[in-house]
Amino acid sequence: MHELMSRFSIIHRQSSMYLDRQLKAEHITGSQYTHILVICENPGVSQEEISDRLKIDKGSVARTVKQFESEGYITRLTAAEDKRQYHIFPTAKAEALYRKIHGIAVASENRLTGNFTDIEREILKNLLDRVILNLEE
Repeated sequence: MHELMSRFSIIHRQSSMYLDRQLKAEHITGSQYTHILVICENPGVSQEEISDRLKIDKGSVARTVKQFESEGYITRLTAAEDKRQYHIFPTAKAEALYRKIHGIAVASENRLTGNFTDIEREILKNLLDRVILNLEE
């Protein structure tokens, strides 16, 4: 059945459009904001860890990290344990952006689940986690 895929597609499109509108003033896209969240919530994270957490390819992460570095959002330090790897740290500019986009992300989640009870939100989160696990197999 395609009923679930249609719904996932609609949720993704509507959420992406909402995030893009909300983030336009910050000059980042709905697909980039998650990188800032991960970097600011996990200072020193590697590109590989970002890729694993967000379930996106390493090349995409590398391009976004390079862009963020050139725009002054992050600094990259070579890892002592592996000179081919970098630890990524947010700058003050990224921390300021994080505070703004964190609020936007919370508002977006509230928009998605506005009429849900706390229990329903938890159930939805658990079901979606199971869907993600199914996709990883």
